[in-house]
Amino acid sequence: LGQEQARTLDDIIKSFLLRRLAKDVLTKILPPRTEMLLFCRPSPTQRQLYNDLTSKPNMDPLPMLTKLRKLCSHPDLLSPNSSACSIGIKASGKLEILGKLLDEVRMVHPDEKVVLVSCFTSTLTLIEKMLVKQRKWSYKRLDGTVSQSDRQP
Repeated sequence: LGQEQARTLDDIIKSFLLRRLAKDVLTKILPPRTEMLLFCRPSPTQRQLYNDLTSKPNMDPLPMLTKLRKLCSHPDLLSPNSSACSIGIKASGKLEILGKLLDEVRMVHPDEKVVLVSCFTSTLTLIEKMLVKQRKWSYKRLDGTVSQSDRQP
């Protein structure tokens, strides 16, 4: 009886609801995305810090995994008090490759747009400071700190 009433209610309100899926909206706005999977060698600094982190006995696994994920992006992300750019871009194999890729895109397709996604806003801040601002590229940042009114023109 409950399922039947739920279907009846669903049929009644269906005409009043607007439901859009992100994939349907994005395909109308954005061109098809190009994905690349690259394996980047860690820098000597990253390798040393990895060995230091993984040799600590009795470390809680979840915080360890978070630290290792941050280390993969850049060693500066391990220290919350570290000012970004203290070590430099060469301290991260991943950021060094990203910088080269972005330079190449800008050279070959100067008007092309690039979307960078990260689970850590601190990584976006680092990319912003080390790559984007130093090269004086225009960019838009979209994360939890951007107000709703600033998200859309």
